[in-house]
Amino acid sequence: NRCSCVCYFHRSYQPHEHVSGLISNPTAFPIQPDDTLYLFETIGLLLGKTGLSVPDQRRYLTAVMTPHVQSINNVLQSPNLRRDPDEYGTILSSSVAALAYLSKGFTRQTPPEIQEVLFETVKICLAVLQSLPEHEAVRNKCMVLLQRMIQCLKEGVLPSMPSFLALLIEHCNAEDVLDVSQLLNQLCAKFGPIAVPALDAAALPFLRKCHSLVTTISSSRNHHNDESSCN
Repeated sequence: NRCSCVCYFHRSYQPHEHVSGLISNPTAFPIQPDDTLYLFETIGLLLGKTGLSVPDQRRYLTAVMTPHVQSINNVLQSPNLRRDPDEYGTILSSSVAALAYLSKGFTRQTPPEIQEVLFETVKICLAVLQSLPEHEAVRNKCMVLLQRMIQCLKEGVLPSMPSFLALLIEHCNAEDVLDVSQLLNQLCAKFGPIAVPALDAAALPFLRKCHSLVTTISSSRNHHNDESSCN
């Protein structure tokens, strides 16, 4: 559970090989799959909140991320990715969520050296979204990571947003369109006018998508009502 993860890392947090070794070899300290997020959150908090120097933070963060990002790349390159999108989408969404939790140790005033490392999560997240944009969990976890990166990377996240927004808007459904709306609102609230270039191309497609979803839902309800009347 979460407490055991915290205690383990508090006792054993030493050079970076201990951290990267645990990520690449989870049998070294078996945990339940649902606790993986707590594991990454704990690592992030230890890296970002315990007074480490920026060079040490960068070195350890890179050591943690490298095997995890490589694991994601291996999944993306698997020939079975398109054959079983449900299974692989679940794997990839969990991996993206882990990166989002890892960033929780770095919030306000993130040093540029750390921002440079965290930006790699944006790149791999976009690759994941491009691979399975129709998978709802993938979209959801990518939006979670983007919300975190807005806090960590500040304006540095804006150049990547058009690519993300185009895919999220095209593939969102009635279940997650509000999540896309919240992401747009967060960008507006956080950055104001400087977000305009990133949002400009997304505004009309988002409005069209909302209209399409409303029309679809309304048509479905009318059809259901007609069937109920006939019965």
